[in-house]
Amino acid sequence: TEIPPCREISLRQWIRESASIESSRRITTVRNFSHSISEYISTALLISSKITKILVDADQPDRNGSCVPLASIASQSIMIGVRQEKQNVNVENGPEEPPLGKDLAEDFDWDNIDSEKLTPTDEIKSPIFNSELIQHIRLDFPSGGNPDLGSITDRLFALGFVFVELFAFGNHIVDEDTFERFRSDRNTLSFGDINLGGISHKTDFSRHKKHSSDHHNNIASEIVNKLALLGIPRALCALLEDLLECNQGEFRRDDAYVSLEDLYSDLQLMIKEPSKFLYNEQEPQLLMSDKIHGRDEEFANIREAYKLRANGDCVGVVITGEAGVGKSRLAKTFETFDEKENRSIFIGKFDQINDIKPLSVIATVINDLCKKFAEDVRSLRVKQSAALDLENALGSQAALLSNFLPSLSDLMTLDFTRSTPSYCTDTAESVRFLFCKTLQILSFYSPGPITILLDDVQWADPSSLLLITSLLESSKENKCVFFLFCIRDNEIQRSPNSPVFNWYQSTLKMPLKHITLANLNEEGVNSLVSDTLCLFPRLTRHLSQVLHHRALGNPFFVWQLLDTLQKEGYLYHSLRGTVKRWAWDMDKINSLRISDSVLALLMREMNKLPDDLKMGLEVASCMGATVSMDIVRILSFHLQIDLSAILDSVTGKGFMDRIETSNYRFSHDRVQQAAYEMMSDERRRENHMAFGLAICSHALENGNDELLFTSVNQINRGGHDVLSDPCKKAMIAALNLKVGNKSAALTDFDSALAYFKHGISFLNEEYWKHQYQLSIDLHNAAADASCALSDTVGVRFYSQSVFSYAVSLEDKLDAMFVLVKSLRMALALSEAEKCAVRFLQDLGEELPRAANDPQLKSDILSMIGAISRCTDDSILILKHSRDKKLIILMKLYHDLFYTLQMMDPSRLFSVSLRMLQLSIECGITELSPLAFAQFGVTVLSVGDAVAGYRMGSLALKLAKSLGIAGFMSSIIAVVQPYIAWVSEPFQIITETHKLGVTLGEQWGDVSSSTVNHYWFQLTKLLSGHDLSTVRSDCSRFLRDLLSRKQSWCVNCTCMTYIHSVALIEGENSCELVCCNGIPTEKDIESLSLERKQELIIFGL
Repeated sequence: TEIPPCREISLRQWIRESASIESSRRITTVRNFSHSISEYISTALLISSKITKILVDADQPDRNGSCVPLASIASQSIMIGVRQEKQNVNVENGPEEPPLGKDLAEDFDWDNIDSEKLTPTDEIKSPIFNSELIQHIRLDFPSGGNPDLGSITDRLFALGFVFVELFAFGNHIVDEDTFERFRSDRNTLSFGDINLGGISHKTDFSRHKKHSSDHHNNIASEIVNKLALLGIPRALCALLEDLLECNQGEFRRDDAYVSLEDLYSDLQLMIKEPSKFLYNEQEPQLLMSDKIHGRDEEFANIREAYKLRANGDCVGVVITGEAGVGKSRLAKTFETFDEKENRSIFIGKFDQINDIKPLSVIATVINDLCKKFAEDVRSLRVKQSAALDLENALGSQAALLSNFLPSLSDLMTLDFTRSTPSYCTDTAESVRFLFCKTLQILSFYSPGPITILLDDVQWADPSSLLLITSLLESSKENKCVFFLFCIRDNEIQRSPNSPVFNWYQSTLKMPLKHITLANLNEEGVNSLVSDTLCLFPRLTRHLSQVLHHRALGNPFFVWQLLDTLQKEGYLYHSLRGTVKRWAWDMDKINSLRISDSVLALLMREMNKLPDDLKMGLEVASCMGATVSMDIVRILSFHLQIDLSAILDSVTGKGFMDRIETSNYRFSHDRVQQAAYEMMSDERRRENHMAFGLAICSHALENGNDELLFTSVNQINRGGHDVLSDPCKKAMIAALNLKVGNKSAALTDFDSALAYFKHGISFLNEEYWKHQYQLSIDLHNAAADASCALSDTVGVRFYSQSVFSYAVSLEDKLDAMFVLVKSLRMALALSEAEKCAVRFLQDLGEELPRAANDPQLKSDILSMIGAISRCTDDSILILKHSRDKKLIILMKLYHDLFYTLQMMDPSRLFSVSLRMLQLSIECGITELSPLAFAQFGVTVLSVGDAVAGYRMGSLALKLAKSLGIAGFMSSIIAVVQPYIAWVSEPFQIITETHKLGVTLGEQWGDVSSSTVNHYWFQLTKLLSGHDLSTVRSDCSRFLRDLLSRKQSWCVNCTCMTYIHSVALIEGENSCELVCCNGIPTEKDIESLSLERKQELIIFGL
């Protein structure tokens, strides 16, 4: 491409040509002139900034001998290279230059001009105005010229004169002779001596002079006043005046420039933020913007981490720091990164007063993702593909997930009503898997990357922390998802054994970048103050130093100090010329006594409010960081006040924000904390109880679960000793049971256990006597929740209470099963066996017999004969039983079976036989299919392969007819490796194991899923699958096992991996590929006999 020619002209020539072009346009109106000024200023500011930067660089100490002489700081010595375009002025002839002193707008009526009309607007740029046409700028050093550099104030003043000429837009305001007299005789030259060109010095400038004590002959002020009449923005006029003030020596104002660096910084702010620093002529307001200050390095680290995400090397960033340091603000600025990328960000915030449904914060984030996906994705093919993948991944458990993600129904055609509640090995594990698969699939089909920001993670509940961990683990190789976490490290350090502390420690081992935010230094505080007051940093530097000392650099504290100074009159509006801006008295501020605590400062400001606003703040603070309009209406009725109007007034004071029309939110969690701490502990508890009871009645009337959770949480914060009415206490105990069961159904067992404990605390005296059934239900529920949390101590405590006070055996059944299950899960196998045997005896059952018992073999053969005489259909239509005793018996035998696997495998045949007998004689339960499968293995052991295979087939058919997908993975893990091989080829067994993996993951049966995954890899190898695929799949599976610390399956899986490697590369290569914790073949061979037996038990 041909490069357009470039010509070099002086700055003065450039100004004249610009003026000539505009003159040829026949500008006759103020509006058109305003357009020209706006165009011109944009380019003139860029030129000014470049000239200043040249001088700054030239004046550096290491630039020996290259400083620009004072004489060269003049418009005729500044050279501009302009790219020549066709529409530009003819190069050869050049424009007809206006005579010196001829003003472009000399016909204007300067006395009656309406300066308010001179506002910046968009217009097609003049060719020479276009900054893209300027190729370079340099300062010409004429040989033999005066080498004098002058003082810094001389250089600044000279530059000010150049800028006056530049921004005068061709109007001859000051000539060179006047400039020299002005510079050399600064104390005697009067305004009347200045040649003001086409504008008479007798013009009345009274409207434009600054209101100060400056002498009437302040020439700098008169010059910039003339510029203001031309439509130059007032902020720019003030900047030029501060430059010209440098000529006043010791008598110059404090605002006068003292360095070129400050000037360059101010010009850059005008260029980058013109609405704030150039054209802002509004009434000054104290508003904190979304801009971050002093965090360039931290923001760069986030950007670097995000780039690493594309390589799979980083899954997110954890931002830590104390309250008010700017963690959330820094994270939210991530939205502005790479605006060209079609990236979506979803934000969730945890609350210290957690009154919402379990997992609501994360559920809201993923639900918003579902909603946005449904709205934004236009391609029907993409939506159908995503829906199909979701249906395959979630299966019938989509019904469970829809309780958390209502918008999931917008993506899937699955009928949520067809799935019935079924047994699930671990509901919490299932929910975590479902969330992970949903995020994985939607991120794959989304048009751009997804960013998830979770704020205030230090308040997250344990269930949410486990879900976050699962999301992180499942996203390690997902290049479409990026996480941002904000957390107060000082809060988590206070509880070193808390769930959130342990979670944070675990993130240190994940592919996450950790960024710690410290308080701002003086420069960062000055940037914040400058931005807040819309003043140049050089003007706010001294004030910022004081604020930095008082607030220790905490950004939120700094802003609160500014707000306090403004409210108390120490920060006020001042008029400089025609510009109104913030001003302050440093002596008064220095002597002011202000608390060193941001909470104390906030409480001090709140106590100055009227009583109704203080009450509104107290009410809102009891509800947490956010108050919904439903709560506002309920409490307005309860308190007989207009709470909405009160909170609107509080919002006007800056303590709260209105989120659209639905919620009120505290402007910062420190504000909520301050409002909360204004009340005594007794008053807080009374308020919680009163508000909770008021909300409760509305929640029950309308069947609103969210309000029900909120009300019960409020009541529990009040505490049982606040309430004396026994009827209300009994009602609250029952409500805690109801809400706790809902929490358990939503897999938040920590919250569920807390509700059950509160429910027990609200029971009246002698509750086992007067509230027997409620006491049984609460203690059984607490034991069950403790079991889900692997809290064996809690299970023992609550189950023992049931054993001590229950009046019937039936009331003890649930506690029996939970205790045995808890002991087995805790690997207290001997105690688990003893308890199970004792409970079975209490229920009239015989003790399990050893395999060498002669009668046992006879009973097994008898059962085989009985089953052989029945058709499959007759077995499948056996009656289903809901008898509680039978169900508990089957569960006890089920847990005993897995306990004996490790303790005494010789008695397994007896247990499997008894479970089948109960199913045939008493009725089918959800555990009956597993009983058929386990008995099928027993039948094979006595040599009847055909009968054993039939038992396995019946197990699968029965499970399907019962619709108990939750047990299917464990049934497959028994039938396929131990029974199906009798008749089925390995290829079919492989696919069935793959189904077992999926079902186990969907239903939270982690152990069965893992076992199926092992058999899936092994049968792939045996059935002739591609060896490279087997090798890579085994490698990924091993990494997953090691990350989940599933050591019991690592060794046997490693054997499959080693064999695949040996078949591909030879036996000698095996030692080279076994690393990163994967045992070698020799390692496995050297295992003790006891460990080898364990491997055999788990299926090797």
